[in-house]
This record gives sequence, C-alpha cells and structure tokens, in this order.
Amino acid sequence: MSNQIKIITVTITAVIAMVGIFFGINYISKTYIRVGNQGVTESKDVLFGLNLLKSGLQGDIEGGINVLLLGVSGQNYISGDLTDTIILANVGLTNKKISLISIPRDLWVKTNDGSNKKINELYKLSGGTKKPTVEYIGQIKQKVTEITGQEIQYTAVIDLDGIKNIVDFIGGVKTEEGFKNGEQALFYIRDRSRAGSDFDRMKRQQKLIVAIINKVLEQQDTLLKDQDNALKLFELLETNISTNVSILEIFTLFNALKDTDIAQNINLHTITTNNLLKEEYRNINNQDIYILYPRAGEEDYSEIRDLINEIVN
Repeated sequence: MSNQIKIITVTITAVIAMVGIFFGINYISKTYIRVGNQGVTESKDVLFGLNLLKSGLQGDIEGGINVLLLGVSGQNYISGDLTDTIILANVGLTNKKISLISIPRDLWVKTNDGSNKKINELYKLSGGTKKPTVEYIGQIKQKVTEITGQEIQYTAVIDLDGIKNIVDFIGGVKTEEGFKNGEQALFYIRDRSRAGSDFDRMKRQQKLIVAIINKVLEQQDTLLKDQDNALKLFELLETNISTNVSILEIFTLFNALKDTDIAQNINLHTITTNNLLKEEYRNINNQDIYILYPRAGEEDYSEIRDLINEIVN
C-alpha cells in the first residue's frame, strides 16, 4: 500500500470516528485489509476513479450533504436504546466547511401516531435497540428533517461506550480540560453532575469530535502503518457503528475534501434556550417531566429552520 493511500485511508478513518459520514467498514476491512488491497496498485488510479464517481454522492454537490449522527448508551445502560446524542453534520462540498448542529434530547415532539414524546425516544419507538442499528432510524430521521428543514442523506448510529476504546486506540486526546484517555473521554461527554446544563454536555460531545480528528490527523502517517493495527481499528469501528454509507461514497467524499484542513473548518452549533427554545416541567402521567419546545410554539420549527439555513449556506 503506497504512503498516499495510507494517508487517504487514515484520514477517512478519522472522519469515521468523529463526524460519522465516512464509514463503509465491512467493505474496507474485508477488501482493502484482509485481501491485501489487491485491486488498487497506484493512488493515481484511485483518484482518477473518484473523479468519475462524484455523481454517486447523494445530496447537493454544490451545496453539501447532511449526516444524522445518533449516539446510544449501549448494552451496559438501562436506557441504552435512547439516542441521547443527536447531531446533524452538514458537509459543504463547495465551501469545504463542516457544521455540527446538536439537537437536545429533551425536545418535545409529536410522533407518527400523534402522541408526544422526547425526541430521544423515537429511535427506540421505531424498533431501535441498545446495539446500533441504522435500519430503525426512520422516525427520528423524519422528525429531524422536519425540525431542521434539511434533507438527510446519510445516518450513523454509534454506541457511545465504544468511544472509550477508540480514544484509547489513538493514544488519548487533548481537550480544553487537558489530556484524557478513553475512560476519561467517555465521562467527559456523559457527565451531568458538574455545574451547567445538558447543553454544556452537548458542547463537550462536539469538542471531543474535534479533539479526536485533531489527534488522528497528527498520526496520519503512522496510525495504519501495519495491517494488524489497521484491522483492529476497523473491527473496533465495525462493532460500535451502524451506517448506510457505502465505500464508493466514502472515497468520493474524501476526494471532494482532500485539500481541506478539516480540523480548522469545523463549526459547532447548539440549539438551546439561549436562542430558540423554551423549557418547562410538565405533568405527564402524574410525573413532572423536563421538556423543551420551540419558542415560536410547539411543533413550530420555523425559527430553527431559518437559523440552520443560515449556518449551512
């Protein structure tokens, strides 16, 4: 495998781990690692083919594509099938900008059967389990599209417990709070005991994404130096991520962003009570439940759509 192909592969891996759009793990591990990359001999052949595949990407090549990232707590948690992390990632193919927009898990929404639930319950209502399964994202994908006004082309469901192993694999990360290993990074994005609100936790999730991509880019020449190491990483990702992105779309997207300083072009946004939401405790089935809803009115997402349209354009 040539050095340039190694760099391409590890860069894709970086974005797989954090942004969630570049996955295609089964195909990569079986074809490009287990069989020794027999089908590719020169990086120029790959890049030439990528130019022919631009039309294969879903979305608007001129404007961008949208990826819905959903994080579940996983097997070791009672509510491990709730999507407590909901991020819309917009990848601009013209302005080479990546925008991460967090949607709060406590947003009170109307479901397909007319009842009201928190948005983090929709994946479970559609059949989603503690094991990431992209096949069950239909209802939450539909609702996020309604809220944001953005068509969603790709989705990734991630077991957040796997973040610990991914961070340890790359040797830990640097955050604004200092160095963190896998266990510390997991606590960093889950901790609700510290001062602040759930909105602060959402911001920490975004910051960890940036920290991971920075660390992977620092190691892009060495991270996949040997096949055993590469196979271990891809199997780790395969275990913790379920996605609908194909291998061809992975390489096509990489080609579109190959000259971009990705870490310097990520913008972080959160929908909060400081801008577009109201909060209250509402009595539901004799329990006081904390909920959020648009300040324009329940199920009125016009202001949110306007803000997101400004962000992505």
